[in-house]
Amino acid sequence: LRERLAGSFHPLHSQFILLDAGRVGFYTFRPMEDGFQMDHLYLLPLCQGLGIGSHVISGLIQHAMAQRQPIRLRAPRTNQVKAFYERHGFEVTAEEEQSIHYVRAAG
Repeated sequence: LRERLAGSFHPLHSQFILLDAGRVGFYTFRPMEDGFQMDHLYLLPLCQGLGIGSHVISGLIQHAMAQRQPIRLRAPRTNQVKAFYERHGFEVTAEEEQSIHYVRAAG
C-alpha cells in the first residue's frame, strides 16, 4: 500500500476532504490525455459509510461529464469498494490479485 501511494500521489492534483473544518480524507484526481485518473479516494474509517465518499465521487463525475471525459481508477479488491464504484456507474475493466481497475464512461 505504501509503495502504491508513493508511486501515484500527485500533490498538485490532490485535495483534502474536510468535515467540520477537520481533515477526514483526501483524493487524487488528475487530468490525462484521454480522460481523468483517480488515484486515491481515502476516508478515515470513522467517516466511512456516512455518504461523504458518495458526495465527493458525485462531484468528480459531474466535472468529468461536463468535459465529456471518462474516469479511470484502480481500487482495492473488496466487495464494499466494488459495490461503491458500481453504484456510481463504474465498470470493471481488469482484475488483479489485490485490486480492480474501473472506468466510468464519458457522458
